Amino acid sequence: MLHSKSGDNADKLFSQVKKNENILKANRNSMRTSKLQNAMAVIMSTDVDGDMKIDENEESSLRKSLGSVYNLEISEDDFSKFLDRRSRSIAAVMDFVKVSLEDEEITSKNIRKIFDS
Repeated sequence: MLHSKSGDNADKLFSQVKKNENILKANRNSMRTSKLQNAMAVIMSTDVDGDMKIDENEESSLRKSLGSVYNLEISEDDFSKFLDRRSRSIAAVMDFVKVSLEDEEITSKNIRKIFDS
């Protein structure tokens, strides 16, 4: 009888752990989606002329805004070269943010990986 109860308790514990893992996964996905939406809002508000490209006069503002949102120092030269290689498109900037968020947080290491590609 004692063995049966401890087996039931272990099953309940395992079930609860699985539920918590699923909740955590859903929360991470939600946070990532929220970060992408915030980034998109920053990017779109920076594109003042609405041409879906980050012009040179918009670049500094975008770099500073993304740096501020994610608490990072983004190299002016690297960011400019990145934009030039990708036709300065907003889609390229979104790719930058998506790749940066691969590890759930944008880090200098992630950004370096993007700039070096």
